[in-house]
Amino acid sequence: MKTFFIAGAQRSGTTLLSVLLSKHKDIHIDLDTVVYRIITCFGLYKEALPYNLEYSKEEILSWLIKNDYKGRLSELISQENIGSASSVKSSVSRAIQEVLTKNSKKVFGDKAPEIENFIPELLLLIPHAKIIHIVRDGRAVAASKYKRAHTNLSLGAQQWLESNILALSNQALIGEENYKIVKYEDLIRYPEKELKEICTFLEVEYDPQMTVEVEGQKTDELYVKSSIDASKIDSFKKELSKSQIKKIERIQAPLLKRFAYDLEFPIKETKYRQMSVLKRLFFSQEDNVRQLLVGKRMGMKSGKNVMVNIPLKTRLKTFVFMLGYDLIPKRNFKRIFSKRWMKERYLSDESEKTNLID
Repeated sequence: MKTFFIAGAQRSGTTLLSVLLSKHKDIHIDLDTVVYRIITCFGLYKEALPYNLEYSKEEILSWLIKNDYKGRLSELISQENIGSASSVKSSVSRAIQEVLTKNSKKVFGDKAPEIENFIPELLLLIPHAKIIHIVRDGRAVAASKYKRAHTNLSLGAQQWLESNILALSNQALIGEENYKIVKYEDLIRYPEKELKEICTFLEVEYDPQMTVEVEGQKTDELYVKSSIDASKIDSFKKELSKSQIKKIERIQAPLLKRFAYDLEFPIKETKYRQMSVLKRLFFSQEDNVRQLLVGKRMGMKSGKNVMVNIPLKTRLKTFVFMLGYDLIPKRNFKRIFSKRWMKERYLSDESEKTNLID
């Protein structure tokens, strides 16, 4: 069973790459990512266990699947089947194979921006998975996050830096045969060449259909166009002022140069340095307050651009969560949030206990 995941910083082209690869005759990729549900849901087993030692492994795992966010994981792994496998790893493997068999495909893929942060957790459950990490010019990424997600420009620049430093580190640790880094600009300029290399990495034959535009779709409705457009590669130069570009390069310059991007300002002139911890905290919480006030935002649903309404209750929960994540020590943060979620809200409820036992 061949499995791969598309990694990369937000706004780097993970969706574009997933759209192209999904047109391959042997590759299955869902529009909605599932790998975070796998990692999050089953990663919570160790959080749930201390408070629920009276329950069996199968009962707790079944409960976790049942209460997973929006029921996304139950579409892949059923509660009934979780107890018949020797381990969660076996359950995941069997579920992926069933998806491939059902769709007559040979390779299972999933788009997972920022999964580079969770490679140990991923490989614990899917040990033979391969990673394709896509890198886009950090100035374009910061500009896009600033425009589309209302992220502070400097913070977006720092996030790009950390994501791609992780990619280089992951590749060094698990090897180029399992962790491939692809440049977004190369994919746009030389799609056939890059996709052939990706197919070799995935051990499948190249399929020319990957670069063929899908007919009958309104491009203005698509989150990512089905055709390849190289006209916007350097659009950040028009969207940002010189001082904004210099601000980004002050954070990213050495890594931009390592990935062979041309700098607008010499490294000596920019006085390169990463953001301090205090600045990161300040800008992160500034964005947190801003997101609290945004009730609608553009998002993707079934591959299309949609305006998503975000209820105030959801925004408040996210605000409190991110406030605690940044300001409370990690160990205490997990104790505060996971204990309440695992015991007080769900497993202390008698009806839930009855359902598990039944």
